[in-house]
Amino acid sequence: MEIDMIGSVIIGMAVLIVSLLIIKFMGYEVQINFIKKIKEAIDSLSSQVFGRKYYNICESYNESYISFTDFQTLLNSFYKKQCENSRVTIMLSFSLTRDDIKEISEELGIASGGKMIIYGLAEPLGAGAIIVEGNFSSKARFPFKANDVIQIWINGTPERDVLINLTGVDYNVNDQTFKPRPIEYEGICPITKNKNRGDECICSGECRADLRCEETGHCCPRGRTWNGNSCEFIHPFKILFIRLDDGSGSVDETQFKSIAKSTKELWTELTPLEKCTGTVTEITPSSICQIPSQNDLCSGSVDDSAKDKIFRDTISNIFSCAKTFGYENDYTRIIGVLNRNTVCSGSIGSMEGYTGGYNYPVVVGLNKLEEVASHEMGHTFDLCDEGYGGGYCTKDSDGKTCLSGYCTPDGGIGCEAGDYIGGSYASSCCPNRPQKDSIMCKKLSGDPCKYECTYADKFASYSYDHLEKEMSKYCE
Repeated sequence: MEIDMIGSVIIGMAVLIVSLLIIKFMGYEVQINFIKKIKEAIDSLSSQVFGRKYYNICESYNESYISFTDFQTLLNSFYKKQCENSRVTIMLSFSLTRDDIKEISEELGIASGGKMIIYGLAEPLGAGAIIVEGNFSSKARFPFKANDVIQIWINGTPERDVLINLTGVDYNVNDQTFKPRPIEYEGICPITKNKNRGDECICSGECRADLRCEETGHCCPRGRTWNGNSCEFIHPFKILFIRLDDGSGSVDETQFKSIAKSTKELWTELTPLEKCTGTVTEITPSSICQIPSQNDLCSGSVDDSAKDKIFRDTISNIFSCAKTFGYENDYTRIIGVLNRNTVCSGSIGSMEGYTGGYNYPVVVGLNKLEEVASHEMGHTFDLCDEGYGGGYCTKDSDGKTCLSGYCTPDGGIGCEAGDYIGGSYASSCCPNRPQKDSIMCKKLSGDPCKYECTYADKFASYSYDHLEKEMSKYCE
């Protein structure tokens, strides 16, 4: 009779809960206090039937001396959100290596099969990770040892992470006492790993594992320094985009900001900066920079000296505008954008973009802007055109060996460079040479130089390796 009554009550409670969920789904509000009362009623019923509240497997392990199998069960339950907001303290009867934690995760299919196990982070990732803060000095082997006392809980958003933290050592099973977690040292530096981003520090051992104590005495991620308010990049890569007007108007500001963003993203994706995307930013001032008309650069009737003056005046104006706009020495590279598809078009063809070489501004039109700007930006880090504008060589004009075996003529474009030291083909060694699938491959009509390169929206190996050397400081 009692069993039938209990069964009826349980069924009735289930119907009530389902009804409330239907009401909630239809858009009606249900008082939180009423929901709380329902939960209390379930607890009360559970207490009468089973002698305790509804079962929480994680709470059942709290303050217990557990086995390796128990730890697996507990970790799995926390990860699968079966523990609500419990924070459990347990004592280990065994030691745990990093490999153990990885193998458990692989076996249970949690934390992306063991790929999302993070040690010593300053805060939850919110990515369904397992974040471990154990013994520091035993970095590779034992985050936790037998008779260590640890806490486990979940935190983070949008995904909950499981956090495992060492709180005590030398648990005594007989009198159930333990010692507080000891302070470890590296030399005279205490390894507490309890200070967060921006906290004052004496040495890096005090900072969380993903931080270091930088030169101003604050905990910051590697590659950043404290500016008084936040941790900023020591070497930020800033691309200053400038709207240019050579008499034909300037590009719309909304469009300008959009193409600046997409150009920055492509440059970052193609270069070693992909390893430190947070350091790359675009600057898009609303001001417009006046430059000389670019049309004569593509005219066959204009002599080279006149073209050279247009080029030099353009570059000078862009540098001047950067200063006037308030960005003097506050950028890594400059990209100037014209309001037409090409920089110029005339009797000798059209030009999509140009620059003067290392650290010079880039000038581009709108046609294939992102790709053209990336190619020209390559020149601003000393990369050469691979289809023309250079030639095979063994030494440059100074007699130094050219490792790439490819040189570019000083002061002009030509298919030859060669080893004419002191002759008419004075040459500079290129860090790159003609390769397949290279964004630096550009060919003249008819391919007069016959160099073996093909174009693709990527930097080929020689170019990429050179950019890696040039950009290493931005990803420190």
